[in-house]
Amino acid sequence: MATSIRLDDSFEARLTRLATLTDRPKSFYIRKLFEDYFENLEDYYLAEKADQTPE
Repeated sequence: MATSIRLDDSFEARLTRLATLTDRPKSFYIRKLFEDYFENLEDYYLAEKADQTPE
């Protein structure tokens, strides 16, 4: 699934620099960031929902 996001200029510059220095596409790092952060976010919200569920 293709999607698009808007990045601020400073993050775009950092991402471009990292991709250039490591010879990897920017999408590699965006995907890695998303996968790592999403797992933490998912755990947080699922735990929060479990705490709100009456026993």
